[in-house]
Amino acid sequence: MEGYRPNPNTPDFAHQSDEWHRHGMVGEAVPMQAHGKDASPKTVIVIMLLSFLLIAAVAFSAEWLFNVVKDHEVAEKLEVDTGSDYVQAYAQSKRELESVAWANETFTQARVPIDVAIKDTAAWYAEVQKNQQPRGK
Repeated sequence: MEGYRPNPNTPDFAHQSDEWHRHGMVGEAVPMQAHGKDASPKTVIVIMLLSFLLIAAVAFSAEWLFNVVKDHEVAEKLEVDTGSDYVQAYAQSKRELESVAWANETFTQARVPIDVAIKDTAAWYAEVQKNQQPRGK
């Protein structure tokens, strides 16, 4: 390869290739041992720790995301179930409120829908007014 120069900072850069590692480029006669001297153990450890932390962060993020999706699906199912229960409860309440029935039979308290109560009260008042004598006579 033209223009290639071995790194002069690498010790023994002029060595021949050793039996464990052979470089593929012409002019690269630096054995594997020389590469090992360039790699700082601190740098390797830091890179390994950062890689581990990145993998752990991705794993925890994925687990969190799956839990959020699962909780959302459970909440949607509960909304559907609760919604149908609400419709049934509302219909039952409406039937009770629109019918005349005893609220407490022991104390003779009745439950009367407001529309029926207004009509009965208006009819009773009209009857009282009709049967009442004019004042002053």
